Amino acid sequence: MSENLTTSSPFEVEEGVSTQENFPKESAGEVKQETCGLTFGGDNGTAATSGRQSFATSDGGYSAGPPSSRTTCATISYEGYYSSGGTSSCRPTCHPLPPGLGTPIIAIVHSPEFTFGGWGNSTENVDVEIGHDQQPDDLEATYTAEEAERKQREDAASPVITHSDSISICWPLRKLLDRGRNESHSNNDHETSIAGPPSEHVPNNVANSSNIISSVINSDLVPHVPLHLAALKGDWNTAKTILQSKPGAVRARITKGSETALHIAAGAKHTYFVEELVKWMTAEELELKNDVENTALFFAAVSGIKRIAEVMVEVNPRLPRIRGSNNSTALHMATLLGHREMVRYLYSKTKRILTYQDRVGLLIAAITADLYDVALDIVKQHPEMALARDENEETALHVMARKPSAYHNGSQLGFWKRCIFSFPRNFKRSCEEKVKHALATELVKQLWNKILTLENDSKIGDLIRKPSRLLFTAAELGNLDFLIILMRSYPNLIWKVDEQNRSIFHIAVVHRQEKVFNLIYELGGLKDLIASYKDDNNNNMLHLAAKLAPANRLNTDTGAAFQLRRELLWFKEVEKIVQPLYKEMRNSDGKTPQILFTEEHRELLKEGEKWMKGTASSCMVVATLIATVMFAVFSTVPGGNNNDTGMPMFIKETAFKIFAISDAVSLVSSATSILSFLSILTSRYTEGDFLHSLPNRLIVGLATLFISIGTMMLTYVATLFIVLGSGNERIKVPITLVAVIPVSFYALLQFPLLSDMISHAYISRVSFRSSNHLLQKLAATKKWRHSKI
Repeated sequence: MSENLTTSSPFEVEEGVSTQENFPKESAGEVKQETCGLTFGGDNGTAATSGRQSFATSDGGYSAGPPSSRTTCATISYEGYYSSGGTSSCRPTCHPLPPGLGTPIIAIVHSPEFTFGGWGNSTENVDVEIGHDQQPDDLEATYTAEEAERKQREDAASPVITHSDSISICWPLRKLLDRGRNESHSNNDHETSIAGPPSEHVPNNVANSSNIISSVINSDLVPHVPLHLAALKGDWNTAKTILQSKPGAVRARITKGSETALHIAAGAKHTYFVEELVKWMTAEELELKNDVENTALFFAAVSGIKRIAEVMVEVNPRLPRIRGSNNSTALHMATLLGHREMVRYLYSKTKRILTYQDRVGLLIAAITADLYDVALDIVKQHPEMALARDENEETALHVMARKPSAYHNGSQLGFWKRCIFSFPRNFKRSCEEKVKHALATELVKQLWNKILTLENDSKIGDLIRKPSRLLFTAAELGNLDFLIILMRSYPNLIWKVDEQNRSIFHIAVVHRQEKVFNLIYELGGLKDLIASYKDDNNNNMLHLAAKLAPANRLNTDTGAAFQLRRELLWFKEVEKIVQPLYKEMRNSDGKTPQILFTEEHRELLKEGEKWMKGTASSCMVVATLIATVMFAVFSTVPGGNNNDTGMPMFIKETAFKIFAISDAVSLVSSATSILSFLSILTSRYTEGDFLHSLPNRLIVGLATLFISIGTMMLTYVATLFIVLGSGNERIKVPITLVAVIPVSFYALLQFPLLSDMISHAYISRVSFRSSNHLLQKLAATKKWRHSKI
């Protein structure tokens, strides 16, 4: 008689397990129901027991021994691995758990009747003899022969391994689970012996058993799971209860990365939890590190909560000086993340013990994170830092050259941003931006002043040229204030050229930085000399303007049509300052600036035409519908006409006058919009049309369409007031408010586009002009222009 045991748990039988007749049916059923899919047997899944204790032999089998404890060998398949009999062969039976995805938790259901020592009898001492190559019949015979001997030892004192809520597992299974702890998956086949309890007779044939079960839960971490969860949630009451019962848990490693509860709570920003937990810890325990050598203070630095760091440092003042991964400090970690308050606090605790390399790294990190006050303090106390280079061979001035956002003062903000900052609620933000600008400017001055003390021009040139040319980096990014500070004290920089013989003004043309380009107007006649520079491919400044702008600068304009218009403006502006001969000069490819412009912008021209036609067609449909409706409404006035005079009945009412005026305005504006969009659809779409003609027509069409929609809704409201007459305010007011929604919705969607068009079409005309930036406050800079150049 046999029964097949099927499983669906993490432990599962690979093949049907046949139980022998000697085993009671109810026992086999208990195995199926109560062990959560964990079945036991000999080779090929056949269960067998013996009256002798089994021991592993050198050939991988088992030999009889004195009965000292019950053992059972299991046939299991865990997360894709199979183990059977005396020797466990590991081969995938399903997709294994990928490495690094966590540790699966094994749950074994309590069975009050089933024990690993036998079925239905918790005191029964059954020993097992399982040979490596034994067959089911041999095992059954062995069991029968040893039954009498087993009964004679029934009353003998012998430990029984039972399955209880505390999860006590027989040695082979415990050995199998423990060997899988903290190991990664392997798709290769390995074999290992999982014999009886460990003894001196057990051969060393389990070298590859670490891959049998991967990512099994670390038994050392299981007791600390409640504390780990409490630290993550900031639940101090639960944590306190745990610590009262287990005071040693305060220094326990509760994660796979060897973090303590203090590490977790500090990183999770639970200030109160940390304050209470530190009271349970000694100063030495606060110095505990995780696997990557970071203390809990590093986690506090990452969180940015200053109070958490203060609590730790009050107990152990040495913490800020302890180094972590890559020999870094908690101060450096906080600086990289830009936690200003944390950086200021830790800097006050560590600035006296920082090494030269620490200061260099801290200075670069502070500038990168916009912590200019910290960077300025470092430079003032250690002026030599201005000449120091980091691991990338960059100086602090190289980093400042890539920070154009640090100099966005009020004069450089757009019209709408200046309006936003003018509101009282944004006053604090505006003040912060001004302070940031002032600190960044002062920092650049301090750095540049120190560089100017070098012995000669060649050393200055080497510093600003290696590893990258910071002057041209600033011009490329539009870092105007940075360039002005440098040029005011060192005017010779305007003549510097890069490896392709291009000046900063040529770079400004290539990257469409009009603020930098405008500096050329302040040079007077010298601008003609600079404009005459040609690069290695014989491209003059007008050739550079003819090339398509970089994508990041091209996308600052709305729609392909206005992108092409901006390109045309640049070409026309550069054309004004170059020599007339340069307009027809050919480059190394034999192309004039005009030919190059046409070739470079051919695709943009097609996209601009498509965008313009699509926009005009869609808006024209709406304008036509409005014109039709407004014409019909005016011919059928509300309230009808007087039969005697033919005049409208409510002609003397104010609401009727509003109705008539708004209807007429809506009709005229919609008709104007139709004509504007029609002229766009019938345009020739040449390059010159995109400069002024087409943008102006589109602006007129969109503006009149907006007016027609607004007056149409006003006509509707006036009609409502005429029909309802006096009173009925409860109906009039809600309907009037609802009528505002369509107009507001259209304004919300289309007005930003319209405002951008107006800005680009009219305001951009004055974007190319002299601003006298180089000449402003020149006298104020003379007092620190004392270099040896």
